[in-house]
Amino acid sequence: MSSQPIFQNTPDVLNLSNAITWGKNVVFGPHCRSVEIGFGSFIGKDVYIDVEHLTIGDYFTVHHGSVLHGEKIEIGHNTWVGHYSILDGLGGLLRLGNNIGVGAHSQLWTHMKFGDVLDGCQWNTKGKLLIGDDAWIVGHGIVSPIEMGSRAMLLAGSVATS
Repeated sequence: MSSQPIFQNTPDVLNLSNAITWGKNVVFGPHCRSVEIGFGSFIGKDVYIDVEHLTIGDYFTVHHGSVLHGEKIEIGHNTWVGHYSILDGLGGLLRLGNNIGVGAHSQLWTHMKFGDVLDGCQWNTKGKLLIGDDAWIVGHGIVSPIEMGSRAMLLAGSVATS
């Protein structure tokens, strides 16, 4: 199953452990400047990563069809992300602590924007999304820019906005 990822741009900093398992069609987009991925990680097939500054600890898992994009994403050790999930750092820092579970089809957002700003759009916010250690976001969870404490749980299909 292990193939090699595709880099659309050569990052300035590239630290990839030699024990990463790569699925097919893993693509690092053109905005990647600094990429660090720890030992024993698994990046599933058809995963798209386009993060300016990405730091991932040891034993990270992200399953197929997921997207990681934005300015800065920091992920701790032993974190698991289910298939077809979105980790969005376009609004700023997205930080996941250690031992985090993010269920399939979940969306973690650091920004919310809709409409034309010049036309008076009020749906244009950015913020940090910080999740403490040992937290679990069960499948289909949607999280906006908040601080979620350690050992917190968001049940299946839930939305967290504050």
